[in-house]
Amino acid sequence: MDIRMPGTDGLAATEAIRRLAGPPAVIVLITFDTDEHVFTALETGVCGFLLKDTSTQDLIRADRSKCRS
Repeated sequence: MDIRMPGTDGLAATEAIRRLAGPPAVIVLITFDTDEHVFTALETGVCGFLLKDTSTQDLIRADRSKCRS
C-alpha cells in the first residue's frame, strides 16, 4: 500500500481494508521514513512497513513472512 494516492490516502484505504471480514495483510511502501508515518501506519493495522527502495528480495521476504492474515 502506498500512503500517498490520488483520491484517498493509503492509511485510510488500509483502515477500510482491515475492517473487512477476513482482511488481507497490508504492507506499506513509502518514500519517507518518519516516525509519524511509521506509527500511524502501524496503528491502521499494517503488518509491515518498507521503504520504496527496498530490494526485490526483501519485498519477497516480507510477503512470505508471518505478515499473513
